[in-house]
Amino acid sequence: MGSKQYDETADVYDDTLNVLTYARHAEEPTFRAVMGDVRGLDVLDLGAGTGIWTRRIKRAGAGRVEGLEISASMVETARERERGERLGITYHVGDVARGHEAVEAVAFDVVTGVNVLHYSASRDELLAMCRTASRALRPGGRL
Repeated sequence: MGSKQYDETADVYDDTLNVLTYARHAEEPTFRAVMGDVRGLDVLDLGAGTGIWTRRIKRAGAGRVEGLEISASMVETARERERGERLGITYHVGDVARGHEAVEAVAFDVVTGVNVLHYSASRDELLAMCRTASRALRPGGRL
């Protein structure tokens, strides 16, 4: 996965998602339905981008919430938003396909990844992304 793809658009990424009819009327309701009740659960958001979904997960009542994103610019934007509205979310710069020791050192009840897996360039990279998710999950956790 390329780390530079979203670097130049990180500061306006959330705004584009918020105005898209698809995101508001299809993507978000579907995501919420599939994600289920996260109140009190520890959640890892893979491919967190600027944290738009990560923040929504936290606002839905999740306990510990962390995000992993390959684009340093996207993570910096997420951290800026966190400083503006302190929700207690931690963001890490890292490639989902390579894993990240900070998010694999602790276990999560739920791992999400909105618009992430399709960035894999090969079956091996897709498998590596799934392994990262698997290693981050508690036994009985859900992706």
